[in-house]
Amino acid sequence: MYTYKPDRCKVPISVWALEGSIESSALEQIENAASLPFAEGAALMPDGHLGKGAPIGGVLATSGVVVVNFIGSDIGCGMCAVKTTLKAEQLDKETLKKIMGKIREIIPVGFEHQKEKQDEILMPKMEIGVELRQDTT
Repeated sequence: MYTYKPDRCKVPISVWALEGSIESSALEQIENAASLPFAEGAALMPDGHLGKGAPIGGVLATSGVVVVNFIGSDIGCGMCAVKTTLKAEQLDKETLKKIMGKIREIIPVGFEHQKEKQDEILMPKMEIGVELRQDTT
């Protein structure tokens, strides 16, 4: 792993790969993201490569905004953002395990799912966050 910060970037970029192993176009995309005014952190995973607007394998921590399509938009997955009542101080290891378990139950993954457009009624409901919050108090 190495970290670098071009002058034009607001935050440093952590690259979780050997220096020189990520294509320059993907590095340029993560640099563009690290230059955004709401950027709080940026990283590129070992499989990072050119995406559509953002690099595949790119991670952008933000302040005040959620960028739901930051993953590069070329892998064909569906995403949604769900606001919950959870607070950071509630997210101990056991709580995170519960959250990840619930996410894995609800969100279908792999190539055998979602071959057709999904109905909005299938989107996660706010009750999920409430249920998890009640489990952690």
